[in-house]
Amino acid sequence: MKRSFLLTVGIGAVLTFAPMTSAHAATTVSSQDKEYLQKSAAGDMFEIEGGEMAQQKGQSMQVKDLGARLKADHTKSLGETRDLAKKLGVTLPSHPDAKMQSMLNTFAAASGAAFDRTYAQGEVSDHHEDIADATKEVNQGSNSSVKQSASQELPILRTHLALSQQALSAVTGQTPSGVNAGSGGSAGQVPLVPAGEVALMAGAGVLLVGSSVRRLRRSA
Repeated sequence: MKRSFLLTVGIGAVLTFAPMTSAHAATTVSSQDKEYLQKSAAGDMFEIEGGEMAQQKGQSMQVKDLGARLKADHTKSLGETRDLAKKLGVTLPSHPDAKMQSMLNTFAAASGAAFDRTYAQGEVSDHHEDIADATKEVNQGSNSSVKQSASQELPILRTHLALSQQALSAVTGQTPSGVNAGSGGSAGQVPLVPAGEVALMAGAGVLLVGSSVRRLRRSA
């Protein structure tokens, strides 16, 4: 009887603690969560303003299209971030941070082909940083809603990075030196290998395998 009572009490305690833990994770906002929300909002405002510049000042369609896509996606993201921050009681900035504003000033000072290069290069760099920030929140954040928001942003940010790399390639005539590995910047870059080199390496591999087979036959 005593064992049964203790078992019942123990199960009840576990069942009571589980929802409390979930509720705590949903309402607690750590300094990491706040920092992510604030930087995300500042970044959204940066992208909206930069996207407007790209549509107005861009010379190539790739840059104009990139600006339009970033403005649309980050306008949506900003609205969602503001709603979440209001719900959690987090105060957001009303403008981009100093680093972002400096980049916007650089965009504004450039014109013609120089603007296209500067804008595309800036977006490649910025989205590497954005991916790293979102990945950090997913891994180190405390609030489940903020972590979920960061997780949902990651595939969008990776798409933005790919589009920025394509735009940079189009305006510079150079193939991007690498492809993001999709790890939020922690795995570095995977180098691109020209098709001709791939064919040569494949041919060498076939020769090597054939040579090995012949040796085995001789030894047999």
